[in-house]
Amino acid sequence: NCCVNKICWNVTSRGLACVGQDEVIFLIETLPDETQIPKDLLIHINQIYVEAIKGNTVTELGVSIHQQGNLLGSREHAGFLFIRQTFQCLHKIILPPPPFLVGLLVHRWETPWAKIFPLRLVLRLGAEYRYYPCPLVSVRFRDAVYFEIGHTIMKVLADF
Repeated sequence: NCCVNKICWNVTSRGLACVGQDEVIFLIETLPDETQIPKDLLIHINQIYVEAIKGNTVTELGVSIHQQGNLLGSREHAGFLFIRQTFQCLHKIILPPPPFLVGLLVHRWETPWAKIFPLRLVLRLGAEYRYYPCPLVSVRFRDAVYFEIGHTIMKVLADF
């Protein structure tokens, strides 16, 4: 049994290691009545591959911004923040050969924090969903955990 207890798309890369990129996993919560894998996930893996060929690899706590308009049916989804699995449950998850990264869906308002304070965003997502350090399953159409870019540094650092 899996402790996550959600139905999600488990999209896993195979072969990115050939271009010097760690494999990636996307765990995206399914929408009601959704029957096909969102092709944006496959397009994004291809985008990561193309960038890796150029020597631009994504690393732990790195960000990959989606380049082609809407991501997963919304303009509010900006891209993915990549983390390594730590204490999160991986039962029933299809895993690539290690090393691999897990992509967390990033809201457009969270993009500056994903780039500048990625660990802070990861921990804030964990606090929001009560899952330490953060959930591996991304929820589409969720509210952003950070809104205005104009927050003072004290508000950002004292959000718990």
